[in-house]
Amino acid sequence: MSPPPAAAVSSLRRHLAAIALLALLVRAVIGVWATGRGEMEGLSYAYEASGYALAAGYGFIRPVYGQPAEVDLPRLVAEQAALGRRVGPGTAPPITPTRWRPASLHPPGYAAFLCALYELTGQPVGPWARTLQALLDAGACVLVARIGLRLGGRLAALFAGYGSAVFPPLAYLVTSHVADSLTPPFVVLAFWLVLRGLDSHRLGWWIGAGAALASLWMLRPDYAALGPFLLLGAAVLRTGVRPLLLRAAVLLLTVALAVLPWALRNRRAIGEFTPGATSSGLVLMQSIGMFSNPLHIPLEDDWYNREAVRAGFESAEDPRAERMFRTRFLAVARTHPLLVARSWLLRLGLGLVPPYHWGYDNPWYKRNSYYAFLAREGRSPMGTLLHHPTEVLRAYWDRILFLPVSLLLLVGSIAGLVLARARWRDVAVALLPYAYVVLVHLPLYMTMRMLVPGVFGQLIMLGYWYERLVLRRSVRMLEI
Repeated sequence: MSPPPAAAVSSLRRHLAAIALLALLVRAVIGVWATGRGEMEGLSYAYEASGYALAAGYGFIRPVYGQPAEVDLPRLVAEQAALGRRVGPGTAPPITPTRWRPASLHPPGYAAFLCALYELTGQPVGPWARTLQALLDAGACVLVARIGLRLGGRLAALFAGYGSAVFPPLAYLVTSHVADSLTPPFVVLAFWLVLRGLDSHRLGWWIGAGAALASLWMLRPDYAALGPFLLLGAAVLRTGVRPLLLRAAVLLLTVALAVLPWALRNRRAIGEFTPGATSSGLVLMQSIGMFSNPLHIPLEDDWYNREAVRAGFESAEDPRAERMFRTRFLAVARTHPLLVARSWLLRLGLGLVPPYHWGYDNPWYKRNSYYAFLAREGRSPMGTLLHHPTEVLRAYWDRILFLPVSLLLLVGSIAGLVLARARWRDVAVALLPYAYVVLVHLPLYMTMRMLVPGVFGQLIMLGYWYERLVLRRSVRMLEI
């Protein structure tokens, strides 16, 4: 399918500006109102401290598990900023090397982003990061409209662009304080660059796509396979394998070169040549702990740290602990295959119709969520609903509001494919990002924030469905 003509893009120009402005307005409102609260609150402090540690010259490090940090870096940065000073290698207080460890549970992408912002501003990075993230995602909403025009038509483009601009879970995610907040614009950018590469013979598009995919990898290691997945999808749906060989090689080589320094750092710092993170064993075990299970495997991170210490390791971040948890998971999979299959099916249901979180700080959630009852009573989701229906409604009413929206996105995606008829392969490409985030998390721990970056493809398909219905109605009117 050829790219849309310049005239079609030009006719959308005013709408593209309106989409960007509307996206900024929605993100400003939700960003001020929600302030990144909720399930990501604990992670945000760790990411911010890691960014300041890089700026202070300490490196990408963390405190030894069970010991308080010698320096409260976010507090120190705020105090120094109030005095007109900044924390750096020459001004940061000394630390005791034995009380710190090289960080490896998460890649360094978001910490490096926060460090760069601090170097530029000299101020606490929270407001600056959220502002820049909102700007990047507003630009991504414009790209979504361009992608919608490329895969569908004008109505699909407008629906997807405006839909992305006002989608509250997306606005909440990109104004939060964790690595996930940067993933939506980078997923859109990588997908758009791949589409441009498919439309032309210029390898520069594939180099750019590789750089965007590497950035995603350094934000979250679960995006490591997105590049091959998009290539495979393009080969099956569009081009075949042979025309993609050179372009695939360029893209994958770009990604490999970009993540190589991180792998080499890990070999030097923790003794493991790993381009990912030392979290795979932990999240595999958490995939079982997400739901009630006869093995009493919990979800909470601290349990895994205690288990690692009990086994003689410093924490769950130790690469030897990662191997231990991976071995335990494989043993569970061999002895309890139905338990693992059940967790996959439950996550598939969450992936198909997600109860998205949109930033409302529900006061009932912490005490009455499914996870709270799982920890207290060991109940399954259905058991919790049957025994505590009122408490569940109070805890989840804000997320239940989005179930009809999620169902509409699912139905729209299927209906769009059906109405596309002979063109279904062309438009199905739009669903590849969402299919990836669902499939890659089926064997892993899944939260709703992990699904949000792929929603733009569903919005395109929903818009395409509406577009086809309008066109069919117009044809019928002409026949009459």
